[in-house]
Amino acid sequence: MPIDPISLETFNDVYNKKENEKLKRTVEEALLRIFTLRDLSFVLNEILSKNLEKQHFGVIGLRKILDTENDQFNEKFNADVVGCLDNS
Repeated sequence: MPIDPISLETFNDVYNKKENEKLKRTVEEALLRIFTLRDLSFVLNEILSKNLEKQHFGVIGLRKILDTENDQFNEKFNADVVGCLDNS
């Protein structure tokens, strides 16, 4: 059963809290990094980690590897993969 993705406002509220500075740095690092198929094993291990920062890093990496114009893929990915991070 897909999980509804969180709203951008909710994400920003969580992201901008002072206690989430480490997560913020991790997300910024992942956004700056260039990921290739060679990184696939690494990002999958990050996603499977119990560490929230690693999970976010891995999901961003996977999105960059799979960078696609397919709206159906992006919608499903947001609901099933990104949505799971909201319940961590």
